[in-house]
Amino acid sequence: MIGVRADVIEVRKEVEPILSKETEQDTDEIQSLSQQPANDIDSNMRQVLSALANSKYTIRTVTGISRETHLNNSEVLKNLHSLRDRKLVGSAQREKRDKWYITDDGRRILAK
Repeated sequence: MIGVRADVIEVRKEVEPILSKETEQDTDEIQSLSQQPANDIDSNMRQVLSALANSKYTIRTVTGISRETHLNNSEVLKNLHSLRDRKLVGSAQREKRDKWYITDDGRRILAK
């Protein structure tokens, strides 16, 4: 039973970013979030968020984000961890590596 539950949680993590990307955002939610501070997002974090939000891929690798943003892999990873702490991005382990996606909150921050 524990193995099944873990599988369900993993599938949910993988489906969540796809649903988020394909679901229209509520403009009232975006407006209310725009009244809040941008969680101290600097330009590099914004670049990483933008790379996640505007890609043809829903789930991204550090290398792919690095290529797109022209930040080195360690800088991208540092920013991803900071963004994950703020719940603006999430990660799911695929093929023994973390793959990254933007959350609804991350999309809202970019929409400001």
